[in-house]
Amino acid sequence: LYVKVLYDSIRSTLWLSTYGSSLFHVQGIGSGQSQWKSFDDTQIPNWDHTPSTFIITSGMMLDQAGNFVVTDWAGDGKGLCVSADGKNFTNYLLDPAGQISWGCVTQDQNGNYWVGTEIGPLEKPDGVGKGVYWLRNSDGAHGVIKGGIEGTLGTQIEGTEFVNAILTDQD
Repeated sequence: LYVKVLYDSIRSTLWLSTYGSSLFHVQGIGSGQSQWKSFDDTQIPNWDHTPSTFIITSGMMLDQAGNFVVTDWAGDGKGLCVSADGKNFTNYLLDPAGQISWGCVTQDQNGNYWVGTEIGPLEKPDGVGKGVYWLRNSDGAHGVIKGGIEGTLGTQIEGTEFVNAILTDQD
């Protein structure tokens, strides 16, 4: 249930994304000296803005600059979290309206991020999944390509608002 693993070869760290428990990184695997660190809502926004260790992270990747990137279900709209050092995160605004379940993430050749939305148990009437969000790296501009019946993401049918996988075509 929403458990993902990413090996970070830049920091020799294993990242573990879990549903609601936290985001963890583990260093020193195989050395007998493993060190675990967990991140909570003081570093990564949580769903309902209340102080808690309950955060829901989802998509993970290493970007072109070697930053660790994770998406989360942020109630404040800052669902894209980027860390250059593996310790501190900068959280980027994707949607000022807030509560979206951000999931898969990729970065294009110009450094822009593209983030899909997914359906989940915290679905709200205004919609958890909405299509594909983007963040332009050069100036921080952001937007959405809406899916679903009123969207332009493929055929205008219900269900296209939920994007479970996304990648960048290298051509």
